[in-house]
Amino acid sequence: MKKSQNGSLCRVLKRTWVILCLLWMSSMWTHLAAATEKFDLSISAKPIAAAVKTLSYQTKHSVLFQVDELGNFQTKAISGSYSIFEALKVLLAGTNLVGGLTDSGVIVVSLSKGALAQNREEPKVNKNIKRSLLASVSAFLFGTGMQAGAMAQDVDAVADNEITMDVITVTAQKRSQYIGDIPISIVAIGAKELKERGINNFQDLSIAVPGLAVVGSGAYSRRIFMRGVANIAGASSLVGLYVDEIPVSTNPIFELDLRLFDLERVEVLRGPQGTLYGQGSAGGTIRFITKSPDLEEFGGHADIESSFTKGGEASQKIQSVINVPLITDELAIRVAGTFENAGGWIDQPAALQKNTNDQNLTNVRIKALWQPNEFLDVSLMANIHRNNAGYDSGEDENGNYTQVFDLQTIPSIEDNYELYNLTANYDFGSVNLVSATSYLSSDKKIEAVGSLFPLAPPPIPAFHIIQPDDLNIEVFNQEIRLGSSEEGPWQWTVGGFFRDAQLGRLIGPAFLGLPGPLPDGAAPIILTLDDSSRSWAVFGNTSVELGERLEFGAGLRYFKDKAEFFDGAVMLKDTFDSLNPRLYVNFDVSEDSMIYVSAAKGFRSGKFNLLGQPKAGPESVWTYELGVKATMLDGMFDGEIALFYSDYKDYQIFGIFQGTGVGIMSNGGKARIKGVEWIFDWNMSDHFTISFDGNYVDAKFVEINATSTAYIVGDPIDYIPKYQLTVSAKYDFEWQEKSGFIRLDYNQVGRSVQRNRSIGPQYFGQSDEINMLNFNIGLQWNDSLSFGVYAKNILNDRGQLHGGEFLGAALRSRPRTFGLQMGLGF
Repeated sequence: MKKSQNGSLCRVLKRTWVILCLLWMSSMWTHLAAATEKFDLSISAKPIAAAVKTLSYQTKHSVLFQVDELGNFQTKAISGSYSIFEALKVLLAGTNLVGGLTDSGVIVVSLSKGALAQNREEPKVNKNIKRSLLASVSAFLFGTGMQAGAMAQDVDAVADNEITMDVITVTAQKRSQYIGDIPISIVAIGAKELKERGINNFQDLSIAVPGLAVVGSGAYSRRIFMRGVANIAGASSLVGLYVDEIPVSTNPIFELDLRLFDLERVEVLRGPQGTLYGQGSAGGTIRFITKSPDLEEFGGHADIESSFTKGGEASQKIQSVINVPLITDELAIRVAGTFENAGGWIDQPAALQKNTNDQNLTNVRIKALWQPNEFLDVSLMANIHRNNAGYDSGEDENGNYTQVFDLQTIPSIEDNYELYNLTANYDFGSVNLVSATSYLSSDKKIEAVGSLFPLAPPPIPAFHIIQPDDLNIEVFNQEIRLGSSEEGPWQWTVGGFFRDAQLGRLIGPAFLGLPGPLPDGAAPIILTLDDSSRSWAVFGNTSVELGERLEFGAGLRYFKDKAEFFDGAVMLKDTFDSLNPRLYVNFDVSEDSMIYVSAAKGFRSGKFNLLGQPKAGPESVWTYELGVKATMLDGMFDGEIALFYSDYKDYQIFGIFQGTGVGIMSNGGKARIKGVEWIFDWNMSDHFTISFDGNYVDAKFVEINATSTAYIVGDPIDYIPKYQLTVSAKYDFEWQEKSGFIRLDYNQVGRSVQRNRSIGPQYFGQSDEINMLNFNIGLQWNDSLSFGVYAKNILNDRGQLHGGEFLGAALRSRPRTFGLQMGLGF
């Protein structure tokens, strides 16, 4: 099986590489021909703006530049036969300007990256020709023999393309930076790409981001893992979740069902982020940055969608947003809502029911922004989520669900949460003060969900379990942070954090028994669990630039957690603490490439056991990373590669407590994780872009220090696929003076396993290799009307995503789905 999987990976890599090379070569041919064409030029020494205009006139090419960027530089005179690139090299010699030619024949002149970095008016940029188009406002059109309208569209297309595709600014290190300058492996997906790819939830996001594993879907449960750092058990999350400044990680099994609408971007920070983001970020951190209210303009839009699923019922969704300035330039409010009737596709024949896993979801976010002056801004947000849904797991390969104990009850989930936040930001000039206060309340009620528990090997059948579950979580967070706000060689951030979390859970009345009808008088199992945590932390992070190329950075966070646990019989208390450092060195090899090395520690608190059994202590992850980020081919290619190695110590392992049959968590394991991840983007023309992202992870146990445990040395970590590949192609087009796009995304995920050897060899499952192909096409009819058509899971891949069929909990992708969209703006 291993050889087959590796062979499949190699074949995909080889085919993908050949296709990408052929596409790139064909796209480059026309561009190179235009770039090498010779012109008879005669340009006298003159101010740079006048010289560039003369070059435009003599070559019959339009030109794009910003007048105030060119300054009063004097050019050298040139006379003779030159290509456009050769002429620009002579004309711009000795200046801090760079020039180039777009695929559609527009000459662009802008400040170099070094000049932009010195100005400190914009985040550092990496594509020396195209980045400055964010500031370009003037186009000079001379003697090209083209219609002025067509030429204006050409220039506008260039500007629009660069603004939306190339310049990505993130706040992963609690300050705004260009993504290519940050010594962290980051995937940032902007609002436009989220919409074009149809990324609406965690499951969609996991397909788009190699190395991100999401176990579960819908309203039921959700475990989130990253970079091989995974554990089925434990007291807290392994991946930090943030909405703006709000930490929203709750229970490691029941993470919130966050919806990705009306966002500026999603930032996926891979590797431990404990210094700035605290406990729960051992594998990484995901940040959802919402759009802020516009203080000047009233407006909004609505997206209406209808889709049709193979073998299921139709779905309808309305997503809308309205922005209202209450006091111009001072106070505004923004309301974004998602209203979805998601049709089901799972049938329950014994109950004569079809499409039982439908959902009726409402998610509303209200955000207000107050800026009384240039120094202070205050943001207030409320997010209300309601979802009444069926059960997405447990279907067989034919899309049927069979209830345990021959019952005809239909599983249902009620998933509600509310999130409130107040964030204040005050700029003192050289330093910036941030206060973020939040409150989260989550209620989840699960009814009639049945599953299997293989306690003994065949021929003994798996036991049946039916388990109602009522979960309530309340979390209060407060963070205060002070950081440098002026550009300079030294940057720093210090802060403090407090968290008070309460979890109450009622399990039951549950029943466990052999297959067949429940016997009369069967004794129910009822568990009442109360879990609380009051934690605080102080942290600091700093970086120093030594010269123009070298940067050192370091961070430190001290964390202390006072935890209590009551299982209805025994009260347990303990305190856990950890010191989590981070170090990195970043070197700019050139204006367009950098290399970095880093070491960081992640941490997770201990876990209490039932019936007063000994607790499991904290676990930690040290990750060492070497990464390269580069831009090449005059800004046409962006590449990023990261190699990482992690020591996962004191792994919290579940086993059977000998002599009692009671399950217990203990620190019995040590794992090592080795891997590589990459992001390659080719801007093959102003209209055509292809991307190739992926990862390969080897995560396995190297030491077991306990008896009767879930794993032995050499076992892989549960839920982690060996590899994931994503290939995307996007084409932007113009049709009858209307703009549009066509996008194709293919994703392949390798197999993963889940097991528990302390129960027996029968407790084992393996996922299938998943192949997902999605298609999207959109057309902007006018400023206020757009249309779209999409197809998801075109291959109708219905394999197991996480190998849970042996537990009666197989999770499969939604069958092939086609959808229609219409957008209305005002």
